[in-house]
Amino acid sequence: MKKLALCLVIALGCVGLLSSCRTSTVYNVDKHPIVTKIIGENITQQEVTNALFDAGASLGWIIQQENASTAKASLFVRNHEVKALINFNTKEFSIEYLSSNNLLDSKGKIHKNYNKWIINLRNAINKNLNQTTGNKAEKSS
Repeated sequence: MKKLALCLVIALGCVGLLSSCRTSTVYNVDKHPIVTKIIGENITQQEVTNALFDAGASLGWIIQQENASTAKASLFVRNHEVKALINFNTKEFSIEYLSSNNLLDSKGKIHKNYNKWIINLRNAINKNLNQTTGNKAEKSS
């Protein structure tokens, strides 16, 4: 009987441990610097806006501009929904968690896929910004 009770306790502990592996701390992109391919090259606010919208669209995000330096981003994947706030200027951008549905959001924790989606968005924005500055360099030569 003791062995059965011990096995039950171990099994319940494993289930609890495995379910906690699905969540992690919410990742926000905080003041990520905009780096251009050519040192000292200036990028315009409109170029940053375009890079952000193109990056979002390429990954299925719906971006709605709030004002010249703020946009709301929404992503719908299967039965999951994410909303994030993007603040940006010609020097840096930030992506901040706003809300979600069906992503186990609780006390600063969220399903690990959220962080992957935000990292992918950050990387796509960087890629588009680099392409923007690279295209300007090619046109001027």
